[in-house]
Amino acid sequence: MKSVLTLLFTGFLVVPAVEASEAAHDYLTEILDRYEAAHQHCEEAQYAEPVILSNASRQKLNEYPSDDVSLFLMAKSGKALDDCTQPSFGELAIALHELAHADLQRETRQLREEVIEQVFSPIRWNFESRYQGLPGEMRRALESLPELQSPFDSLQVREQLGIK
Repeated sequence: MKSVLTLLFTGFLVVPAVEASEAAHDYLTEILDRYEAAHQHCEEAQYAEPVILSNASRQKLNEYPSDDVSLFLMAKSGKALDDCTQPSFGELAIALHELAHADLQRETRQLREEVIEQVFSPIRWNFESRYQGLPGEMRRALESLPELQSPFDSLQVREQLGIK
């Protein structure tokens, strides 16, 4: 009888652990799916309509060295994309943090690690640190350009400016 109770008790502990682990996988994949859908929507918006620079914006951009403007445009485009995906990105970051110390199945743990590597890639910090290295006066002046307030194709804008 004692071994039957032990078996039953152990079984009750194992089932919730397996269910919790499966729930963690479902939770992460559901949030990841929402983030990917938001990211795709924002990327489509980025390329949907070409940015037509006003003469004033073109003139402002041409006041600065083309290498700095190119870096600014690439970083700003990335930031605009990040801003667009912010709600789902925040939800994903919270989920990744919540699952950091959870007892996860190998597949879920691997998925979590892959997402962290992709979403929090060193490339993001590389762009941000280079962006922060641009002259503050330049960043402030160009940040206010109306054409650059939503996701945009930085290559298309650079082409308008004759920057390769």
